[in-house]
Amino acid sequence: NFHQILPVIPRGTRADNIYVCLKFSPLWRFVCQLSLRNNIRAHLYNDPLAEEFFHQLLLIGNGTLPLNNTLQLHVLQCGHMVSTLAELKEKRAILALWNECVDKVNHEFLYILPGDASTFVSIDTTIDEHATVDYPVEFFNSLQPTGLPPH
Repeated sequence: NFHQILPVIPRGTRADNIYVCLKFSPLWRFVCQLSLRNNIRAHLYNDPLAEEFFHQLLLIGNGTLPLNNTLQLHVLQCGHMVSTLAELKEKRAILALWNECVDKVNHEFLYILPGDASTFVSIDTTIDEHATVDYPVEFFNSLQPTGLPPH
């Protein structure tokens, strides 16, 4: 997502990062912002399920997808059949503008999966006991590595 890609300034402050953004570029006055409103690909398929899927993607991209406590996840079949839940989950991603939205959808999805819940123990210390000063417990608790459940 272009909104979340910022230039990297080595040892730069937040102000340095903001100063080198596109909006502060001399080129910004020549930028013409366009909004895409129609998904031509959805109309070409002439498939109502594909149109519904593309409409939901548009709502997610605009940040206007209504979420409530009765969130239902729909798996739209666009010509690909799966035989197991494991096959359905592999090579999939939840796309959203913000990680908090992805976490919310992922949290809801975990509740509809069959089977018993598992509890995993995490470690919030360093191997080197002298490095504990550099890495407080709160830092380790705030990390959310990809592929692992939240702490």
